Amino acid sequence: MAVARPRGASDQVRVQDMLSYLAAALPKGASPEARLLALQCALRARHSWGYA
Repeated sequence: MAVARPRGASDQVRVQDMLSYLAAALPKGASPEARLLALQCALRARHSWGYA
């Protein structure tokens, strides 16, 4: 039986996973602005898929 985690904990895990993915996917020379834009796009995409 799975143990339910508080919503805040699952949100934190999702954000950590997304940040890890973006760190691996973006080129090392990407500017802070580009990284922020990529994060915003990823968060909006997840929200539109019903993960929020």
